[in-house]
Amino acid sequence: MWKTQNTLAHAACRLRDAAWSDVAVLLVEWAEDIHNDLGLWRTVEAHQRQCFGTPWPFVAAPLDAEPQGFDARRIRYFLWNLWACFNPELTLSPTHQDLNRLADAAGRCLSERMAPVPRDSGLKRFLAPPNDYGWDIKRKLLWMGINSYLFRFLHFKYLDHGQREPDIAAKDDFVCAHCTEWGGASA
Repeated sequence: MWKTQNTLAHAACRLRDAAWSDVAVLLVEWAEDIHNDLGLWRTVEAHQRQCFGTPWPFVAAPLDAEPQGFDARRIRYFLWNLWACFNPELTLSPTHQDLNRLADAAGRCLSERMAPVPRDSGLKRFLAPPNDYGWDIKRKLLWMGINSYLFRFLHFKYLDHGQREPDIAAKDDFVCAHCTEWGGASA
């Protein structure tokens, strides 16, 4: 994607070099979710479908085919929702040609790189045990709301915006009460 940005039509869509490392990490974590069917992204798409009739509002029509693997529309929606974490001065259309170009490049790369990777995940093993006790649920909920690829940078943004320390109260407030960019889905 870093190379692809050199072909973008609009310079405003380019990110700082350091930001691309963060975007790459997020995309790899997202790809792990898709590759191993962890269910995080599937839940986002189900929520969007329930609220808007499509797994990616503003990106696809309700009657579009169901997503498979590293569909560029999935990546485009993912990047579009997180773009403000990396370039808050730019309001980007979800159908912007440069966003499409980045999503296509990422989809091709992830499809190629993830194909030989075994379908095994430490994260899946972490999430799989039953939730027999409240602390089982709270541990997973806190991990998801603060450390997962979906919410980690939104949590950082929340802390920065409120000039808060990452203490227990701030984490609890973000996870239990904050509304995120994921179509109104809270952490």
